[in-house]
Amino acid sequence: MTSTPFKRRWAVLMLAITLLGFGLRAHDLGAKSFWYDELRQIEVARLPLSEWSGALLAHAARPLDYLITRVILTFTRSEWILRFPALAWGTLTLPLVYRIGRRSLGPRE
Repeated sequence: MTSTPFKRRWAVLMLAITLLGFGLRAHDLGAKSFWYDELRQIEVARLPLSEWSGALLAHAARPLDYLITRVILTFTRSEWILRFPALAWGTLTLPLVYRIGRRSLGPRE
């Protein structure tokens, strides 16, 4: 059985790794121009909803990403904010992959 101080140390380490990952991803997030796939996502998000089905099928898209982009576009056109959902999902993969690894490897003795 794993001790509580050991679990606490791992939790603090995982939090530090997650925050570091966030910082590395956030660094210069809005400094560079949009890439083609990001421009395409914005283009499709701006289409009327009735035209989404064809556009999503043509580009193997993730509808939730387009919907989030559409909502963001109603408030701002900031490149940093438009890229933030990808930053958030990418950052959340760090603790998720850790948890999956811990569960798949089983308890240590």
